[in-house]
Amino acid sequence: MLGKWQDERFWQRNPVWENYPLGTAADSTIGKYGCLMCSVARMLWLADPQHRYLSPYRLDKWLVANNGYVNGNDLVFAAVDGLHVVRFEALKDYGGALTAASVDELAGCLSQGKYAALKVDFHPFAPPGIQQHWVHLEQVDQDDRLPFGKIFWAYDPWTGAMVDIGARYAPFGRDLDYAIWGAAIYRPA
Repeated sequence: MLGKWQDERFWQRNPVWENYPLGTAADSTIGKYGCLMCSVARMLWLADPQHRYLSPYRLDKWLVANNGYVNGNDLVFAAVDGLHVVRFEALKDYGGALTAASVDELAGCLSQGKYAALKVDFHPFAPPGIQQHWVHLEQVDQDDRLPFGKIFWAYDPWTGAMVDIGARYAPFGRDLDYAIWGAAIYRPA
């Protein structure tokens, strides 16, 4: 059970669905590899004016039935357009080296009413190479003490909690510039 400050509705390791298959890939479960799909489930809930809840389990089953995966469990970003809640707009590749312009672009998503799933390195302190993980951007705060002057807060489906992306997913001594590797941008339908 999660603490009161966490949200188990989109937690990929929720015991209700963590052991269910993700997509159609062998040995792939929501609990192990469902971070992007769970982030999208949260996005759909936030974007829906009536806040209708679609559990990660139900979203996964819908995606399987609607050609929402390739290679077994790789999400087709535009597949959720068929739910008529959000529309896929762009896939950004930052290569783990954000610029001031890309930080402003991502921060601007929220003020423009858009949504962003952010690709981060699950193990930023490990040897070179990214272990892909996805979180949902929720809030941007101003903090002029930081290099880009912003703190990005995201819902992390691995923990079921809000995290400071720079503090959690940047290698030691870095900030957002090496924390965010990519983004899937959506707008309301």
